[in-house]
Amino acid sequence: MSFCYCGRVAADRVAWTDANAGRRFKNCIGGTNGCRYFQWVDGPLCSRAQVVIPGLLRRLRDMEANYENQVLEAQKRENKKWRLRMCVVCLVWLVLYVFSGSEKK
Repeated sequence: MSFCYCGRVAADRVAWTDANAGRRFKNCIGGTNGCRYFQWVDGPLCSRAQVVIPGLLRRLRDMEANYENQVLEAQKRENKKWRLRMCVVCLVWLVLYVFSGSEKK
């Protein structure tokens, strides 16, 4: 456990910038009133990791967005099917109502 300049416990965090993706650091938990304490926990990333990790993160985000779009499209298809079923049921009821009324005359 390490403490920042103002005496608080320094928070463990992970950087997700392109230059430091996945690199751990500690900083003050004081927010805007914090003492600006900052210390890297991990060493710097090699140049290859600085290229590969952001690319993998972008691919992951793209895959997640694609999945969300597929889920939304599936929900839209299900809603259309449900509306169609309800229209058919209402139409059958209407036809039955009309024919049951004409038989009473």
